[in-house]
Amino acid sequence: MKIRVADGVSFPMYVRTKDSGDLMRFDDLSGLSYLEAIDVRNDEYEAWDASGRLLVLTATEDGFLRSGDIAIAATDSLIDEAELRRLANTAKPTQ
Repeated sequence: MKIRVADGVSFPMYVRTKDSGDLMRFDDLSGLSYLEAIDVRNDEYEAWDASGRLLVLTATEDGFLRSGDIAIAATDSLIDEAELRRLANTAKPTQ
């Protein structure tokens, strides 16, 4: 699996699992290997970058249920500073 991050997306990234509400912080590209393509395809995550921009996660299919490449791009939608601070203060760091 490859993970591609668009230019301009800044770390850390904050990713929330929609069903459980778990919030994770990814400080670099290597930590993003935690994400599974099938979960991205099933729209199970919402994500923001360090500047508070909403991120769009997409995944390709390669014939295997759980695998595929993941692409991450930023939108123009921003959360406010207070929400960004809350994300930063409550997110669990990933290894």
